[in-house]
Amino acid sequence: MSEVLLEALPLARFGYCCSQILMKLVLDAQGVDNPGLLRAMHGLCRGLAFRHGTCGLLTGGICTLSYLTGKGGDGDEAHLFREEIRYKYLEWFKETVKECGGTECFQITRLMAESSEIECASLLSRCWEKLLDLLEEYGIDPSLPPSS
Repeated sequence: MSEVLLEALPLARFGYCCSQILMKLVLDAQGVDNPGLLRAMHGLCRGLAFRHGTCGLLTGGICTLSYLTGKGGDGDEAHLFREEIRYKYLEWFKETVKECGGTECFQITRLMAESSEIECASLLSRCWEKLLDLLEEYGIDPSLPPSS
């Protein structure tokens, strides 16, 4: 079992959904407690509206990247390549789940039918690894809180 899954599975047992887990992994790496942000991420759970919207691993990943690269306040500047980073994640995700027929939660979980928890966990792990790869590629340390 991957190190990511060893970190993520307890979070799932505590009731966090996929989009929240991606953000919580960053917050935990930073030693930051932000319940408000995690509550907001809950709005992306299970495809926005009970599997009838875009997968939370896509939207949650974009939000996690935005948390690390976006503008956070009046005196803050967004990362120069924020849009490129998010686009690369989007394109990677679409390619990764193309056999599912789309990026909606129900399309992905329908294909996984009998073992959706195991497969969603595997996809979560792959998404987290992709986020880390992109952050490394652009010199962003996810363990450092974004400046604001």
